[in-house]
Amino acid sequence: MGITTSILDAMAKVLVLVVLILGLGFSVYYLVFARGVWDGRVRFTVIDTSDKVEVASFDPKTSQGIKIIFPKNWLIGGVDGKGEWLAGQADRPDLVADELGILYTAAAKHMHWQDRVLWWYWGRRAAWREVDGTVWMIKARMVDGAEVWRLDDTWNAAARDLLASEAVLEERLSVTVVNTTGEPGLAAREAQKIENTGMRVVATQTSEDKISGCQVRSSKQSKSKIGVKLLVRSLGCSWREADLGEGEVELFLGQR
Repeated sequence: MGITTSILDAMAKVLVLVVLILGLGFSVYYLVFARGVWDGRVRFTVIDTSDKVEVASFDPKTSQGIKIIFPKNWLIGGVDGKGEWLAGQADRPDLVADELGILYTAAAKHMHWQDRVLWWYWGRRAAWREVDGTVWMIKARMVDGAEVWRLDDTWNAAARDLLASEAVLEERLSVTVVNTTGEPGLAAREAQKIENTGMRVVATQTSEDKISGCQVRSSKQSKSKIGVKLLVRSLGCSWREADLGEGEVELFLGQR
């Protein structure tokens, strides 16, 4: 009996050691080798439009995850706001994100394999809940009588509560969005996405000084802020040092 107990104790210790080694291995791999999009500190948000319309997101700081299921006959805006498409037929995660006014980490269908591993590994630790997206939608009818869903105004207030990153909220960054493209409404649309990450947009402006791409400007001290890095990474911007105060950020939008 004593021998059996000793063997079981030894096996338990080996199992714990294996789990610790695997956890350490994943951490080292992520810090040293991973070159995916997710940085391990902000929300990991995945949009799936393959055979459903789902936004799944978890916050690594709180270990809370949410899956928002939207109907396939949800009418969303087309490319550059031209026309309207059914979300379940368009298979365009980027258009879903634009309609919701959110930044996202990856599309489920095209996720980088490194991010896919991280999604599986860290997602298992999250406490998930599922929400019906029609809570923030209204029914409508097309000219041909087909029934569709449209997002209503209540979503904007809910998005920040549901999808802001705790780590970004804690930084209390203030962002000014500057549109240099001449495209009407661009600054406001990007401002909504930024607000929904947990940052605060203090102003939207236009400028005649044209730039290409986009630039995130901040003080050198703020360059390492989680929110600053999120904007650079998610929007594909370059970073530029500017004479700004601590926690102040400027986002310049140029021609893409």
